[in-house]
Amino acid sequence: MNKLTTLLGVVAFGLVSIFSSHAQVNMNKFVKLTVKPQAEIQLDFYASQKGEQIKIVSGENEVSVELSDTWSTSPKKYVAHGETMTIYGNLVAISCNKNKENISAIDVQNNKDLERLYCQDNALTALDVSQNKELIALHCGGNKISELDIKQNKKLTALACADLSLTSLDLSENRDLEFLICYKNKLKTLDVSNNTKLALLDCQTNELKILDISNNLELTQLTCSKNQLTSLDLSRNSKLEQVSCYDNQFSTQTIDDIYCSLNDRTGKRAGKIFPVFKKESANHEVVLKTNRKNAKSKNWQVLYRGLLNTEVETTGEYECKPVAIEKIRVGNESLIYPNPVSDVISINTDSPIREVKVYNMQGQEVAREYSSNGVNVAHLPTGTYSIEITFSNGEVYTSKVVKR
Repeated sequence: MNKLTTLLGVVAFGLVSIFSSHAQVNMNKFVKLTVKPQAEIQLDFYASQKGEQIKIVSGENEVSVELSDTWSTSPKKYVAHGETMTIYGNLVAISCNKNKENISAIDVQNNKDLERLYCQDNALTALDVSQNKELIALHCGGNKISELDIKQNKKLTALACADLSLTSLDLSENRDLEFLICYKNKLKTLDVSNNTKLALLDCQTNELKILDISNNLELTQLTCSKNQLTSLDLSRNSKLEQVSCYDNQFSTQTIDDIYCSLNDRTGKRAGKIFPVFKKESANHEVVLKTNRKNAKSKNWQVLYRGLLNTEVETTGEYECKPVAIEKIRVGNESLIYPNPVSDVISINTDSPIREVKVYNMQGQEVAREYSSNGVNVAHLPTGTYSIEITFSNGEVYTSKVVKR
């Protein structure tokens, strides 16, 4: 009987301990907002596990909240009883979007485990995330911020910093970035050469004169309208599905060149390119003189951005010219097989390979592998391609291959 009593006591103590550990708020970890007194502040948050407790303190008022491990179905409103509102506890994500003038500052330095920070459409004039090295998503657009330092946030995969007053944006340390939305700023340059995982880039309505996306081979959506671009090379972006590039300083020949540099989407969902906004646009005549057939032959629609599903009826007759690919042969050092090929091209060689590239007959890169004796071309349409093998010693071997 004594043993049973002791066992029950241990179990009971354990349950109490578990409950207490979940109920206890970590007061050493917090996010502090500067708020307008008496305003209703719209907030949402979640923790790394269900049941975590947080405490919201404003003035003499305290509110306890039990968190889930995902966003709630709708944000809740909390009344500010002073000039600050502090959220204590083990948050990993917080959203204080769309509070406008009711939030003028946010301090996240004392929550170094924060993974997601959404503070769009407020009255912030500065944002310091230098201590938040676990951040994977930062949305801070629609504020009054003129500088944004994210060099310490190397885990970022998503950055939305649109509609600020940024004149520069250093992305050199953000190599995991997949989504970048930085439209409506004052950027004169934008270097995305280190951001090789980018799938979406929206940099419209800036002051860009040059945009180099030759390293962004994963890019599927590009929006670069309303800049000062005079050229745009898409020849290396074989995964692009949508391009919006209207209201730049393109000539008719430049737009024709853009059509020619588009990837071939034959057998896939049609791509969409928007070289002009509407029929009243200043560059409408320039676009009308292009030859959209060069895009349509590769399953791209040439559309007005401001007119739903309306294709641009062009009158030009320019034809794309095949791009010459330099060939430097290295004897019989390598053997490519099978040829014709259905899926994987294999390379039989004893020499170390640096990279393998595959080009279509327009000179566009359509596949690439590093340090590999094979390259997958199963996704490519049937046709003739050029394969270029670069060895570690710098020598290059090229040959034709037929995809069936």
